[in-house]
Amino acid sequence: MDIKPLLKKITNGDTQAFSEIVRHYQRPLFGFLGRMALSQAHAEDVAQETFLRAWRNIGEYRPELAEFSTWLFTIARNLALNDLSRTANQRELPAQEDRHEPVCEELQPIEQLVIGEQNKNLYVALRQLPLPDRSALALA
Repeated sequence: MDIKPLLKKITNGDTQAFSEIVRHYQRPLFGFLGRMALSQAHAEDVAQETFLRAWRNIGEYRPELAEFSTWLFTIARNLALNDLSRTANQRELPAQEDRHEPVCEELQPIEQLVIGEQNKNLYVALRQLPLPDRSALALA
């Protein structure tokens, strides 16, 4: 997606152009925040705040310094790190991680349990990484 024409429209006050940016980056941003070990609710909050800050500060974006996606994901990363460090001792596993919902209807119950346990262990392991390492891993 060529972002330059959209940015030009946005600086001219076209809010519809920014909604195109949101649609384009929403899914990758949620994936990134999930890999940062944010719960779905926190990821939604951080993503919303990321887009709000991008909208309010679009004039500060400098295309000669970085791609728009880099700028946007840096905002998200900083917000996620702030959120994670602020609530590091207060967090528990998200409720969805405690459930063993079928990943696929064809899986046997034991397979569902194993996959659920693996996901839970992965989430716990991610939470033990230092925040900068977790961020780097999420970007990869």
